[in-house]
Amino acid sequence: MAWTLYGLITSRSCFSRTSGVGETSLKQLLKDGFEFEHDFLPVAAAVHIEWILLFVFVFAYGIKFLNFQ
Repeated sequence: MAWTLYGLITSRSCFSRTSGVGETSLKQLLKDGFEFEHDFLPVAAAVHIEWILLFVFVFAYGIKFLNFQ
């Protein structure tokens, strides 16, 4: 869940031109307050793909080798 939120928030914050709290921009607020960096977005995407592939292989193993009768 945390990787999903990280990816959603950081991918949308680079397009936002609104200001955050006071004089701080939204991008700077996310970086300083929550330590969300846009440069880390490819890693979050890779983790999502690895998570999906893990479930695909576990499902394939279960269908092939486990007998559900």
